[in-house]
Amino acid sequence: MKKIGGNTAAVLQKFESTENEIGEAVKTWSDVETIKGFLDMIGEDTDIGSFKTKLQQSTHVFICDFFPLPFSVESGNSRLIINGGVYDILFIDDPMGLSGHYEFYLKYTGGK
Repeated sequence: MKKIGGNTAAVLQKFESTENEIGEAVKTWSDVETIKGFLDMIGEDTDIGSFKTKLQQSTHVFICDFFPLPFSVESGNSRLIINGGVYDILFIDDPMGLSGHYEFYLKYTGGK
């Protein structure tokens, strides 16, 4: 299978919740993997109403080669850092289950 490659590096991160000394939940992010792919913006006029609702909230999509994704990485507890921008992962798609590439549907949440 041909590789996609990419011109953009993204750091895949996941969070773990720990407690501080007074019992408050503290979210800490840790790097899982650095991946190369392509980042594209999803236009506001894109008709994606027939897909999962998480896709309707997406602002961007990141497409990259398939790699063994750790079981602990999933939408809701992971994000991508791309060119200093923070993108929450809303949905991870392996199109048609072919293990050819991933499509990460993202929501831009800001800079550093």
